[in-house]
Amino acid sequence: MNSIINSRQLVRLTDLSKSELSEYRKELDEKYEAINSDGDYATLKSSGALISLSCTQYQNMYTHIPLGEEVARDKNAKTKRGVKVRVNLLAENDHRLKAIAKHVSQSRAKSIYPYSFPWTAGQGGMMYVPTGNIPSVMQKTSSDENYFWKLVDEFCLAYPSLKAKMPDVLEDLYDESKYEHVDVVRASFTWNLNWGDVDATSHFFLELEQDKLKDMHDKKLKAISQAVEDNSRSMYKKVHDHVATLIHKATTTVDDEGNETKPRIHDTLIPKMREDCEILKHLNVMNDPTLEAMRADLLNLVTGTDVEALRDSAAEREEIKAKAEAMREKFNF
Repeated sequence: MNSIINSRQLVRLTDLSKSELSEYRKELDEKYEAINSDGDYATLKSSGALISLSCTQYQNMYTHIPLGEEVARDKNAKTKRGVKVRVNLLAENDHRLKAIAKHVSQSRAKSIYPYSFPWTAGQGGMMYVPTGNIPSVMQKTSSDENYFWKLVDEFCLAYPSLKAKMPDVLEDLYDESKYEHVDVVRASFTWNLNWGDVDATSHFFLELEQDKLKDMHDKKLKAISQAVEDNSRSMYKKVHDHVATLIHKATTTVDDEGNETKPRIHDTLIPKMREDCEILKHLNVMNDPTLEAMRADLLNLVTGTDVEALRDSAAEREEIKAKAEAMREKFNF
């Protein structure tokens, strides 16, 4: 349920019919009435796990103390502690290191955060992953780790040649002793995906008494029911908008003079739709068969579709437009 309430992927959009919303509420109430009758309440401890991703990499920056003191003297600073000069050992040649750091950040943003919510503060802090999302997180982070080590191998392979360029780049700032052997450099990279159980003393919520938890649980049911209604509309509209976008992007207009105008097709158009299809799969917590059918049809529509082909081929645009219009008619958008 938290995946719907806390989702940053969806926004409030158009309404479903009252009968459909009523049916959602009925299913939700029946489900939790069964839980309440048994007196068995799902808790955070029993319904998920904690995860954190922490990585280290080669530190290509160091503090040049003598140069800092020199700058402090030249600028008449009262204390040399106020000046620090940092030297980049791979200045103008550190793009591979930046790519590694960016990949780690993207792994958290795309493979962990959409399937979890914060447990401890700070970047790289613990995240709580509901049980149903754990397989997705494991699969995605495993792929991310493989790519991480691929980037590391590429950097280490290039490291000797990068180092050889630095005397000409840094000149008087070049210090051979600051450069580690490539084996030491590689050993500085680590990928640590840490899983843990929800410890009874690790979070204030787990220390609430059972009666407090029940009271909060009952209040949450009402909020969840409303959230299901609001976000079901959002998910339907998300698919609707993508289908409408495909039709628009595949439509060529012709003015009175016979000049054709094609809408601009961005590189991210198709990948974004595929990503949303994957997210919607996890957010359909009520297992709405119509929504799943719409999502599956949209995914099938964009799978194998090439952006370049859409730009260059009128036949390709006509084909995907026809399929999108057929889907719009099928689901009566």
